[in-house]
Amino acid sequence: MYAYSMRVATLRLLLCRISPSLFVSQTLYTEYIEKVPLLKGCSAEFINQIVIRLHEEFFLPGEVIMEQGNVV
Repeated sequence: MYAYSMRVATLRLLLCRISPSLFVSQTLYTEYIEKVPLLKGCSAEFINQIVIRLHEEFFLPGEVIMEQGNVV
């Protein structure tokens, strides 16, 4: 467990140096992703890979995000 903790700490340090925004995303979203029922029991490394691939999108109130019948 210690080796894994060191690896995660090293990864976070590298992320902070390479991409501060990626580090912020990882810090903000890891806790939320770990709480998703479908992902319960997944390894921390798997959760981290999901968090790294997340991207934010913001929508204004009332803005259409999807319409029924439209293929994405």
